[in-house]
Amino acid sequence: MEEPAKEVCSVSEDPPSMLELVKKMRTSGLVKSRSWRFRSYQNVIVGNEMVDWMVNQGVAKDRHEAVTLGRNFVGKKFLRHVHSEHDFKDENLFYRFQEDETEPVGPPAEEAISCSPRHGLLTVKGLIKWNERYLVLDEKAKKIYYYITPKDKSPKRVIDISSGVNLTECSENCKTGSYCFNLTDTKGNTMLICAKHSKDQEGWIDDISRLGANFIEEKFTDIKETSIFDFTVTDIFHQQVPLSKYRNNVCLVVNVASQ
Repeated sequence: MEEPAKEVCSVSEDPPSMLELVKKMRTSGLVKSRSWRFRSYQNVIVGNEMVDWMVNQGVAKDRHEAVTLGRNFVGKKFLRHVHSEHDFKDENLFYRFQEDETEPVGPPAEEAISCSPRHGLLTVKGLIKWNERYLVLDEKAKKIYYYITPKDKSPKRVIDISSGVNLTECSENCKTGSYCFNLTDTKGNTMLICAKHSKDQEGWIDDISRLGANFIEEKFTDIKETSIFDFTVTDIFHQQVPLSKYRNNVCLVVNVASQ
């Protein structure tokens, strides 16, 4: 009776064989530094690219078997999702081999706050809603650390100001009653950030610009108002008030932005 053909790489192989396969993948060019939404990830491999490689190299006969093998790597601690949030999947998710693990991308929030002259709770525009986040400016590293709370052990995102970030003071899409600015990286990823007070907005803009961000002034090309009575403003109760209601009255306009 003829012996059945052996598979190129069975998902039940012992660790030495898996170690050899890990070595091949790590030297194949798949492990790279990548970025996603202002955060850099060093030495990571993408799930669906890893599946492509295993199928093309004959390591797995199809994508299903490649996923099974990938999950075996995760189970044996050779590989993990960068945030430990997913098992291995045939998707655009970042994974890192144990040999490529690095130090956290930023310090604990309390440590960063103690060394920073500019930090605070700001409102950041999410995909669906506005979220309160704690941002810390690291002047020495020229980075902004983005934490969920001021007690976090590591930042959720890191914005590298020196990488070519554009900074814009903006009024469009700004949260009502807030003072906003927008950060855009070289890949077009944007982050709309709002402060409760104009002096906080100005402080963040000044400090980020000073550290190398490219400040772009907001252009108001479509303004058609010819009188203060043509404008609508926000009062201290965050209500919209048309100044036309004060027409035919003596009005005094005072700049209180620095108060």
